[in-house]
Amino acid sequence: MNTETSIKILTVAVVLSFVCTAGLAIWLNNQCDCKEGDTVYRLYVGLSDDSGEEIDYDEAVIIAGNIIMDYGDGMTVSKATGSWRDDDGSIDSETSMVIDLAGFDLNKIHKICDQLKKDFKQKSIMIVSVEQTVEFY
Repeated sequence: MNTETSIKILTVAVVLSFVCTAGLAIWLNNQCDCKEGDTVYRLYVGLSDDSGEEIDYDEAVIIAGNIIMDYGDGMTVSKATGSWRDDDGSIDSETSMVIDLAGFDLNKIHKICDQLKKDFKQKSIMIVSVEQTVEFY
């Protein structure tokens, strides 16, 4: 084998080595903290009880945070307006909290909701769950 051929083979080997190393590094980096199939829960919590009395949103966030932190490490809360049709056909609405939770199991979600229903005097809390990849980056 002549020198020119040896240099070409060595050059290809070095380039291929860099490409493979970079590809492996990218793949490994994307594996960190990612969890396929995590369940993310979204809770819809009304802030008005049957009497029409409404708890202050900012106060409600603090109360909910204290409950949730007993069962996990974090939450995201958004302010919303919920509406529904009553049995008599009238439409009601109220200020609501939308709480996103990752890293919780359904048993903990139910315990959280039991306490939220009690503290906010709610008949029900809507729970939505979605399987998705979660990454805390």
